[in-house]
Amino acid sequence: MQYVSAHTVPKKHNSCPRRAAIVLFGDNIKARHHLPEVPTTAEVAKAGIAVGEMNALLLKKVEELTLHVIELSKELDKVKSSKN
Repeated sequence: MQYVSAHTVPKKHNSCPRRAAIVLFGDNIKARHHLPEVPTTAEVAKAGIAVGEMNALLLKKVEELTLHVIELSKELDKVKSSKN
């Protein structure tokens, strides 16, 4: 997976590096119609894929999403506590 930083994000999204990375990641998915590192349906139909390899890749994506949800939860807790 290609990670992005504030240095690789267009200026219009540069106010918050984490938000900018998410926006850029979303733009990448919209443009390619699939997650980075995950083969397209056409690629799998043409060449196939090893089940173990795909399971490892999907587990990696689940872990990435889990970490992202944990970060969002922490941010939400901070916002809630600052409003009290």
